[in-house]
Amino acid sequence: MDGLGNQISPSNDSNYLESLLIRPYRQSHLENGLDPGTLLDVANRAEKRGLVHSVDWLRDLKETRNQIAHDYSGERLTEVLSYCITELSQLLEACTRTSSYGKKIQPEES
Repeated sequence: MDGLGNQISPSNDSNYLESLLIRPYRQSHLENGLDPGTLLDVANRAEKRGLVHSVDWLRDLKETRNQIAHDYSGERLTEVLSYCITELSQLLEACTRTSSYGKKIQPEES
């Protein structure tokens, strides 16, 4: 279970989902002199741009990540693995869309 928790929640970044899906979008606003607003504001805009399925989906991912991180005994392992398998393709698609979006808005480095 520790290995799974570490994969989803690396020790060097306690908020892995935010860094994976939201932080790049938020950073682009900051770099362009725009106020990104709250994390919820950023998530709502990401949803409107089609980068993520929904804000509620992001919340579900974060709740599951927290369950994994705190399920020390592995009692919920079967439930968590089933959820992860179900959501994996959607998560990968969201990562791909976020990466593509980042490449569009970032100026090419010389």
